[in-house]
Amino acid sequence: MSQPTSSGLTLIKNWAPLLLLEAALVFAWSAMNGSYEGLHIGSWQIIEWLINYQSGFVRRGLGGELIFSLSNGASLLKTLYHSTLFFYCSYCVIFVAIYCFAKIRQPKVLLIALLVPGGLFQMGITIQFFTRKEILFLILFGCLCLEYLWIRRATLRSRQFGLSLFYVTAIVGGVLMTLVHEGYLFMAYPLTLLFLWINFKENTASWIARIGLVSYTLIIPIVFLICAKYHGNADAVQLIWDSLPLADRLELSPAAPYTAFGPIASLGWGFQQNLLTIYGVFATGGWKYWLIFIVGNFFTLAYLFTQLSTHLQQVANSVQINKKYLSLLFFGVFISSGMFIIAADWGRWIAYITNSLILFAFVMTQSDYIIGNVSVHHSQNRILQQFTNLSFKSWFFILILLYCLLFKLPECCIHPSFVFMPYQHYFRLLM
Repeated sequence: MSQPTSSGLTLIKNWAPLLLLEAALVFAWSAMNGSYEGLHIGSWQIIEWLINYQSGFVRRGLGGELIFSLSNGASLLKTLYHSTLFFYCSYCVIFVAIYCFAKIRQPKVLLIALLVPGGLFQMGITIQFFTRKEILFLILFGCLCLEYLWIRRATLRSRQFGLSLFYVTAIVGGVLMTLVHEGYLFMAYPLTLLFLWINFKENTASWIARIGLVSYTLIIPIVFLICAKYHGNADAVQLIWDSLPLADRLELSPAAPYTAFGPIASLGWGFQQNLLTIYGVFATGGWKYWLIFIVGNFFTLAYLFTQLSTHLQQVANSVQINKKYLSLLFFGVFISSGMFIIAADWGRWIAYITNSLILFAFVMTQSDYIIGNVSVHHSQNRILQQFTNLSFKSWFFILILLYCLLFKLPECCIHPSFVFMPYQHYFRLLM
C-alpha cells in the first residue's frame, strides 16, 4: 500500500508545476485573445509600449516604433495584445528550457520558482508584468543563460563561436533594450554585467571574452546618457500621441482623445518629477506594503538558493562550494536592487529582479567559477549557514508556499486590497 502512495506523491510533485504553468498560459491566452469589448489590459501598460519616433528620436521609443511599423496604420492594440502574449509564451519556453538544461531536477524548487509573487504563474493568472517592457529584458537575459549553458557543453572548436555569440547578444541586445526603456541600465545591466564577468573569469585566455566584457561595460551607460538627453518635451509628446490611430486614442482615453495621456504625457519628465513619484510612495504609506514583498521575495529567493546549493554540494562534494554559490547569489540580489531608489513602480522591479535571479541561480549550478575551484578556502559564514539550515525545515517551506499562494505583487500603484490573490474572481470565470 505504501508504494502506490509514494508513487502518487512523486507524480503530483513532478507534474504540479507544469499544470500550474499550463493553467497560466491558458488564462493569459484567453485574456489577450478574447472577443469581449474594452481594453484587454490597462491603458497605462498599453501606452507605455506606444511611445515611438514619430516626433524624432526620443527615449523609450524603439518598441513603439516597431509596433507602429508592424501595424501599417491599422489599430495598434491588437498587434500589442498578440506581441505581449508571444513574449510571455517565449519566456515560459526559455524558463523551462533553462531549468531542464541546467539539470536541476528538484520539483519543489520549480514549484516555488513558478509561484513566487511576480513569477510566471502570477504573470499569466493576473495578466501582469508580461504586459510591461521588462518582459523583453527577461527574454534577453534568458537567451544569454541558454547560450551560456550551450557554451558549457560546446567542444573546443565551437567554444569560440559560442563566446562570440554570447557577448554579441549581450551588447546588441543591451543597446536595443536601453532604447526600448532606459530603465534597463538599473534593472538588467548590473546582474548581466556580473554574469559576463563570471563568463570572463572562466575564459580569461579568450580575447573575445575580454573585449566583450569591456565593450558591454562602457556601451550601455553611453546609450543611457543619450536617451537621458533626448527625453522629449511637450511638443514631442503631442506629436507622438497624435500619431496613434484615433480609434486607439478613443479606447485609451475616451474622455480626452486629443490630449496626450499616460506614459506618453510623462515622457518629458525630468529628475525632479521622478523624485516626486518616489516621495509619493512614502507620503501615502505605500512603502509598508512594498516592504512585505521585498522581504517576502527575498526569503523566497533564499529558500531557492539554499535548495539549489545542495545540488552543488552533491556535484562537487564540498560544503565550501555551497558558501561560494550562496555568497554570489546574495551579492546578485544586492546589486540588482538599485531601481528601488529612483523609481516608484517597485512591483515591476521586484518582479524583474526575482525572475532574473532565479534564472541566474539555475545556470550558476553549471558554472566552472562555482564548481571548478574547490580548493579555495572560504571562511565560515554563520548567516549563510543559518539560511541553509532554515531552508530544510518543513514549516519554512509551508510558510514560503503560503506566501506565494496568498500574496499578489501589484505592478505599481498599491492599495491594501491589491496585495492578495483574488481567487474568487478566477473561480467566477471558470463557472
